[in-house]
Amino acid sequence: MFRYLARNRSILLLVLIILMSFIIITSQVRRPRNATLPERVVSTILYPFAEGTLAVKNSFRRAWGNYAGLVDARDENARLKKENREFYLENLRLREALSKDAETTALGPALGGFGCPHVTAHVIGRDASSWFKTAWIDKGSPSGIARDMPAATKAGVVGRVTKVSGWTSRITLITDPASAVSCITRRTREPGILAGEGGGLCRFMYVGKSADVKTGDLLITSGLDRVFPEGMPVGWVVSVSKAGQGYFQDIEVRPAADIKRFEAAAILLYRPSPIPPEPAPGEKGVK
Repeated sequence: MFRYLARNRSILLLVLIILMSFIIITSQVRRPRNATLPERVVSTILYPFAEGTLAVKNSFRRAWGNYAGLVDARDENARLKKENREFYLENLRLREALSKDAETTALGPALGGFGCPHVTAHVIGRDASSWFKTAWIDKGSPSGIARDMPAATKAGVVGRVTKVSGWTSRITLITDPASAVSCITRRTREPGILAGEGGGLCRFMYVGKSADVKTGDLLITSGLDRVFPEGMPVGWVVSVSKAGQGYFQDIEVRPAADIKRFEAAAILLYRPSPIPPEPAPGEKGVK
């Protein structure tokens, strides 16, 4: 017991001083009077401790207030950042919707001169291979789309419909090796067949070496394949060579439309007039 008291005498002394101070203050409240000498001595001794305790208390209160303020500011900053991201994404969505709407709206005036109605559709998928070139759109047979209907943007032809389902359709692009479009040069009316190369360019084939075709010539549809109406822009001649073997020129063509980046297309509900049947032998006018 004595060993414990000796070991903790500093703490016990402090507790005793505080207890005496409390007793003196309490008695003073009960009987107001002038402080005695022992009271003044105790007050003088305890004053620094009281001031230090008050300073520590005030410092702790200020630190806690600053911490709480920082926590509130951090939470507010996180909330504002989240709202800012949401507003930014919403703005992007609205701008994207306006951009797509503007693109589809512009298709009407650009394609209205071909004398047939059209359906605007958005691209929802593309062929991932580097050889075959196809695109999927979000319109199908309920919209009146059928096989072999032409697809175009306001810049020119992009391909033709080769498969139709209930709500989607597949377009084979003019850059696909399986594609073939009957074309003529707008300047000299030289005929030929535009075939895809599998990349971003096409070839204008079966054009004789004596034909007048130059770099910069515009190719338009001839209408003879009975898929595309006559006069639609198809591509621009980028190179012409007559140096190879054979009877035909080597003509490279860049599509007029941006085949790699178009996001909307118009499907022309084009139905060519049927070819009149040949009269049977023996009919009037047939020898």
